[in-house]
Amino acid sequence: MKDGKSTVINAMDCIHCSLCIQNCPVKAISVQHSWREAIAIARRHFRRSSL
Repeated sequence: MKDGKSTVINAMDCIHCSLCIQNCPVKAISVQHSWREAIAIARRHFRRSSL
């Protein structure tokens, strides 16, 4: 989070929370993921305390 906004430095930091989609004024962002990608995200982030 920077200045109250979520920021993703690279694709590996993305947890598909859809905040970027909700906050994009022109709705130019699309997040596509499958259940396999969701499991991989959970595995990468299971020790983290933040989003």
